[in-house]
Amino acid sequence: MAKKELDVQPVIKTIEEWRAAKFPTKYFQGRHEAITGLPSIDYSQDKSWLFESAKTLNGWLNGEYVSEEQFDKGIKETETHSAK
Repeated sequence: MAKKELDVQPVIKTIEEWRAAKFPTKYFQGRHEAITGLPSIDYSQDKSWLFESAKTLNGWLNGEYVSEEQFDKGIKETETHSAK
């Protein structure tokens, strides 16, 4: 019998699903939350700005489906992009 080669299909998700998987929101721990009772985003560690920049630079729409390879390529291009 001849072996059948398996065609590996890329995983396709929305850009928001990839963002949630690769760039989870980072929150402050401690005082602010204790005072207000609400979580506060730690922007020194959070990478949501990178996702938003990649979304604008690559022309991604909300809910657009992309493969992991396309998402990673878009993020990598955005990291090296300069607005100058």
